[in-house]
Amino acid sequence: MRKLVVSLAVVLAFAVFAASSRADMVFEQTNSVSQSFNGGGGTKTVNFDPGLFPADPSILDIEVEISFSKLAANAGTSPKYNEISFSLSKTEVPGVNLISSGPATFPFTGSFNTGLTGSPGFNGTVTFKQSAATAVNADPFNISTGTFTPAATNADGSARANSSLAPFIGVSGTGTYTLSINDSANTGDPGLVFNSFTVRITAVPEPTSLAFLGLFATAGAFVRRRVR
Repeated sequence: MRKLVVSLAVVLAFAVFAASSRADMVFEQTNSVSQSFNGGGGTKTVNFDPGLFPADPSILDIEVEISFSKLAANAGTSPKYNEISFSLSKTEVPGVNLISSGPATFPFTGSFNTGLTGSPGFNGTVTFKQSAATAVNADPFNISTGTFTPAATNADGSARANSSLAPFIGVSGTGTYTLSINDSANTGDPGLVFNSFTVRITAVPEPTSLAFLGLFATAGAFVRRRVR
């Protein structure tokens, strides 16, 4: 008979490698019921059922993707970007301002000013992610397609409160997410047309690897296996 002795250090090293190589779980839900807003607002919701999550549903990261248009009435006017607002909330998190509306005169205490006269406006998709490199209103005259942080400052440079997605991190991913949408004035422009919004959640990795680690850690200082 021969004995093969495997040290605990080797077992733990293998288990740690398995734990570190596991993939995060990403889930998303989309609401694609389009609607127009002009001089008013409304809400759209998506829901994550607990059954969607095979592991701990705590949020590691969150992205909010909104597809919409805000067009100028004609070539001689501006798109009135200052009229639009989006905010996201759920039971554990009060409204987070993604884009905020404001008056059409200086100081522009909304995320954007009116936009450039002659600009056709915006028709595309904006994704909000707290780790993005650029704020959505880095250029307060234009809205661009891409991935951005929420607008933490107004177009005049003043601070805007409750404009971080950080409060979502660590809370349960399950539940209803509500997107509040508003176009603040009916000024003859086509208004805000909502097309869809998606909430994308990165959840805590599946704990299979941790269970594997614990199983071997409790086995003692070494494992002996007999080989004939």
